[in-house]
Amino acid sequence: MSDTQNSSSLDRPLTSIGDDKLYRENFVKQLCNALIVTDNNKATGAVIGLMGEWGSGKSSILNFVEQEILNRSKEAIVFRFDPWLISERDQLVESFLQDFKLAVQKNKGILGRIFFITGYLLTRYQKKLSIGLDILGIVAGWLVSAGILVSNIPFIGSVAKHLIELFKSEDKTLHQLKSQIDKGLVALDFPIVVLIDEVDRLDNTEIVEIMRLVKSVADFPNVSYLIAYDADRVVEALGAQSPSGDAERKGRAYLEKIVQHQILLPALFEDELKQMLRDEVSNVIADEYLQDLTKTDGNYARLERAIFPYLIQTPRDLKRCIGIFRTQYLMVGSEVYWVDVLGYSILLTKAPQVANHVRRDPIFFSDDFEHLGIAYHRYDNNPPSNSKQLAGLLGDDWDKQLERNLILCLFPRFAASESWVNVDSENQTKIRNSRPLAFLMRQGIPPGYYSIEQASVVFNLNKSRMASALKASMNDDKLSDFEYLLSYHYDKLAIRDDVALWVNLVSWISKPDSVPLGEIDPMFHVFRLFDATLITAAKNSKTLKQNYHKIVNSLADRGLDQYVAHLLRNEVFAHGLFEVKARSDYPKLIEEAEARNLCILISKEWKNRHMTSDWFFTNWKETPIWLMNDMGVWDEECRKRLAELIDDRRTFDSFILMVWGADYIINREVLETMLGNKVFADLFRKYGRIDGNSQPNKDVSNARSKILRTFGDIFNL
Repeated sequence: MSDTQNSSSLDRPLTSIGDDKLYRENFVKQLCNALIVTDNNKATGAVIGLMGEWGSGKSSILNFVEQEILNRSKEAIVFRFDPWLISERDQLVESFLQDFKLAVQKNKGILGRIFFITGYLLTRYQKKLSIGLDILGIVAGWLVSAGILVSNIPFIGSVAKHLIELFKSEDKTLHQLKSQIDKGLVALDFPIVVLIDEVDRLDNTEIVEIMRLVKSVADFPNVSYLIAYDADRVVEALGAQSPSGDAERKGRAYLEKIVQHQILLPALFEDELKQMLRDEVSNVIADEYLQDLTKTDGNYARLERAIFPYLIQTPRDLKRCIGIFRTQYLMVGSEVYWVDVLGYSILLTKAPQVANHVRRDPIFFSDDFEHLGIAYHRYDNNPPSNSKQLAGLLGDDWDKQLERNLILCLFPRFAASESWVNVDSENQTKIRNSRPLAFLMRQGIPPGYYSIEQASVVFNLNKSRMASALKASMNDDKLSDFEYLLSYHYDKLAIRDDVALWVNLVSWISKPDSVPLGEIDPMFHVFRLFDATLITAAKNSKTLKQNYHKIVNSLADRGLDQYVAHLLRNEVFAHGLFEVKARSDYPKLIEEAEARNLCILISKEWKNRHMTSDWFFTNWKETPIWLMNDMGVWDEECRKRLAELIDDRRTFDSFILMVWGADYIINREVLETMLGNKVFADLFRKYGRIDGNSQPNKDVSNARSKILRTFGDIFNL
């Protein structure tokens, strides 16, 4: 992660033109030329409006202008006024004058002249605002606060009294005063520039008041104004008192009388915003993800397509999204794909109503809504198209909204055949999957789940302690999350010993003895949960794949045959061994020659065990038989031995539980290969009937019923 991740240039307006990434330095210099005459360092007296929508970067431009002016003239007075920060809004004019006083205190030599300006302003506003200020007292207070004795200022006595009389005189006398003020300001050898920000945040009355303030003082020489605002908002306020049909025209006319020049912010191009977003994202995410930012066909590129140019249009849009993204990313870490965290952060910012729907019903937005059959239950077995499902929640016009593409990018089940979405189904940390979506909605670990850190602790325990932890997890119905983490987050688990982990785990899930099943043991289902986990994990982890052959051999050495059968049959299908047709959906995890030799060696060993012991019942399922069959090892001799093993009621019931228990089922061809249909029919007639001496449990009864539905006609019962 970047060293600057905790400080973003977008957290607040930029203060230095050197930090600007939008190449606006020349614009700022030209703007300063309009405020200050370059030949004599005087203010032009212009009133300039800097127009831009909310969040477009106006405040940063004001900061750059201030920096540029002070670089040109160290004596210049730049007065910043933000009316939005004034707590007493009915005292905007007084606050302006008081703040102006603080700005000019930096140059004591001009306080005398400032007296004229302030006196003029207060007199003009006194009657309207009823501020009741004592002009002489204010000015004297300013001088004292500036360290100047009133007795040392000649005009404080007689001149001040004369000025007060002038302020009370007719308009003609005011014009005389104005002339004196002009002469005093012209004599200044440095400019005064007033920067006013956040005007568009005020209410209508306050906007009108600020504009009147500017209009009342803006005609003085050597004082320039730069006012930043959203033109539409200010026009709305200035025209609010006019008839509705004429309000906009009147508002614009009013604004044009006050502001001499209205200048738009430089256009911000889409590529510039994209680069700003990439720069800010790179300050947040881990270094290992930085390469995703440059892939033209990757998930991040698709997200950019979904959000530009309509959802993110200004630097402030970007700032708000990045602020939320930083927090969300730190809370969920690697549990959720960072691109989706960013996309959801943008959804929270720009389409909060849609985000609220996701929070209330996350499963609806995930692929599991269909995969788990929830759609059929919710729509009474007749679910509409995915697009219509979403329309039922968001409204029929959802696909006309600006956030449409972002919704499709994050939740592609609604994308139908839109190829640009290019669904990345392999990435299990995307929020199209219910688990990472739950983590994101919870902003942490949701009930029923483990964090990667918690799982790492468990999978690095010794055999007995790991077994205890897994047993507790099974009792809490949270075991499936351990399986998920092994499958899709293996490299993040920081496993110290790959071989030890899998030997310990497979030992725990495997059948511990050769006692025939009397009912479906809970571990029967646990084994099924993990039977392909090592294959999936090795497919997703280069580190684990390197140790895969060692793990397979270690499991075989310990007689964990059912699990080994799953692993080796994967290689048979992956490589197309022993005349089995190769399948691309099976990963190649062992070299072909090694896999072939291992299959042959182990199959022969299994046949020997089968022929000399009750080895068959050391497994939860008959899986090893199918690897032996692939090798050509499972033959008539093996079938006869199996028939002998199950030729009593107890072992026969165990056999049908192994083959037809839970939701398993086979067809006649498979049964013929394993045992022979006629042999099985004879055994079923012998042990499959329910009589007074035999009342099987529910598991056996269900298996028998399934057999009758599937093979009833061959039993002639």
